[in-house]
Amino acid sequence: MTISKCMSETVGIIGAGMAGMAAAYRLSQAGFRSVVMEKSRGVSGRAATRRRDGIRYDHGANFFRLNEPRVDQLVRAVLPVDELVLIDGPVDVFDCDSQIMPGDAELNAIAKWSCRGGIKMLGKQLLANSPLCEIEFNSLVIQVLREENHWWAVDDGGERRGPFDQLLMTLPPPQAADLCRNSPATCNLAGLMETVEYHRQFSFILGWAQRLPRSGPWHALLNSDHQHPIAWLSFEDDKPGHVPDDQSIMVVQMSPDWTDENLDTNRELLIEPVLAAVRGLLPRPLPDPDWWDSQRWMLAHPKHAMNASLLRPFEDQGLYYAGDALVGKGRVALALREGLDVADRISERMNG
Repeated sequence: MTISKCMSETVGIIGAGMAGMAAAYRLSQAGFRSVVMEKSRGVSGRAATRRRDGIRYDHGANFFRLNEPRVDQLVRAVLPVDELVLIDGPVDVFDCDSQIMPGDAELNAIAKWSCRGGIKMLGKQLLANSPLCEIEFNSLVIQVLREENHWWAVDDGGERRGPFDQLLMTLPPPQAADLCRNSPATCNLAGLMETVEYHRQFSFILGWAQRLPRSGPWHALLNSDHQHPIAWLSFEDDKPGHVPDDQSIMVVQMSPDWTDENLDTNRELLIEPVLAAVRGLLPRPLPDPDWWDSQRWMLAHPKHAMNASLLRPFEDQGLYYAGDALVGKGRVALALREGLDVADRISERMNG
């Protein structure tokens, strides 16, 4: 597709998660300016990384796959060669009785990737390679306005940003629903956003000042029957550049049901039940961790997919949506794909 340069038209993007940053990158490559408004202080959303004393750990999304050609091309275009790292070891599964079994052979045959500096680097590199993108952090948009065929965004301080020729929302639908309800121009969209529910999930990160012996060649364990307190367990040790050779870091994501039951419990009181669940799953004795961390994800991943066809009439008004809610799975690569796809539709419309 040939896209002409048009510096006078601007796209407003609400949210700097993977879908938003992929869209900003694609629009910039096509010659269109964008302004990204992000409520937090950083990019990448749930593809999140923390640092501690020279180590890194991904405490949200664990890895991404590059089995879709467009996503593969995108990632390799923005990441330095030494930044993209391969994760060895399969994802095995376990049941409610903590019985560990081989995982999906077809999925395990597809390579798993992260970034040497943490999975968050992917969003940062998308931004760094988007010269026509301007980003505003700590910008919580609470209302959007439609005036004279243009869009405006209003933040919680009352400041208006715009005008925008097209407006793209990439925040999770429960948050988008609140925004839409506040805005006469989008109130008809609120009902659609309200239909998408998200799981909540506690992530616990356990750190040891020694390298732990492993009970198998796996990188991660996934609960297959949704009947265990733990939904996911993995070792950051398998990601080059994350953990020194004499240390270990384990990421334990608790099940949505367990999270709901313990949502408001003091986290200091939860670490012992978490350790008990881990020890019940792993066959080798597990020493107490030297440190631990946690994250409570209130919008971890969608329970089901949104009906994308119902969004198309809004696109005729220059209002778009993109994110993993359109595919019903919390996957980095799928969010990137949705961002690329929506950017192409926006570019086609702006080119007339």
